[in-house]
Amino acid sequence: MALNLIRGRALPDAVFSPVQLRMGIRVEAEEHGLSKEDAKGVAKDHLLEDPKYYTHLKRMEKQVRASVRAGRER
Repeated sequence: MALNLIRGRALPDAVFSPVQLRMGIRVEAEEHGLSKEDAKGVAKDHLLEDPKYYTHLKRMEKQVRASVRAGRER
């Protein structure tokens, strides 16, 4: 797995979906306070493991928020 992390960062941007890469840079920069370049590296690592990582993350976070809201309404 560590080899994938190194390889993801080394790959050119064109290998990844531009939409997913933009989402990833934003998410990683906000969550971890990273520079744009460092956030891009982390995003590429995740996208190498799952090309739709940030779409899945967004969906999962939306489900968690809905579940928390539903729990408050009880």
